[in-house]
Amino acid sequence: MAAITRKKIGRWPLDLSYPEIGGLKDLEIQKSINELILKKSYDLVENQKKRSRNFMQIRGAYEVKLNKRGLLSIYFTNYVFSKGTARGLTLADSLTVDLDTGKVYNLKDFFQEGSNYIQRLSIRIKHQIRVGKIQLITDFHTIHSDQQFYLTNQGIVIYFQTYAYTPYYYGIPQFTILYRDMIDLMIADGPLPRLF
Repeated sequence: MAAITRKKIGRWPLDLSYPEIGGLKDLEIQKSINELILKKSYDLVENQKKRSRNFMQIRGAYEVKLNKRGLLSIYFTNYVFSKGTARGLTLADSLTVDLDTGKVYNLKDFFQEGSNYIQRLSIRIKHQIRVGKIQLITDFHTIHSDQQFYLTNQGIVIYFQTYAYTPYYYGIPQFTILYRDMIDLMIADGPLPRLF
């Protein structure tokens, strides 16, 4: 488990909060992870600038979604205020990393090669859309191998950007798929079985 300190970048037009980790045994890995976190924060700002012209201010926040058993998962959001628009735009990104090795995890890293994890996760999301009667602006068919996600104590959370599938008022739609629903697809000695 990492110690987390809240840091801030307050140079106009940026008002960003980001986490800095400490307390790791390997200081090189700790430094590398902190560099990744800062890069992720600035990359999100750059993406926001590309999508939002005439912006006045960008506010960035984060939530540590998981910090245990050598795994850290952070969810970042940026909200931009732009001139001449009725409402701002929120973008999200995330980072899931191994605190012992510094490895950054992609979704595919949790599942057995050749497994149908994409189909299984997509079916679960479709079910939640149907049960929750979530209004879509375009049909949802499947996630992708590079799908954005973060980890919690309960499961993997798949999320989509504003307007990707839902109207603005849904914000960033998020779908939790419980670990117990994917045990048979996980890599047995991979990171996820550590969590239960």
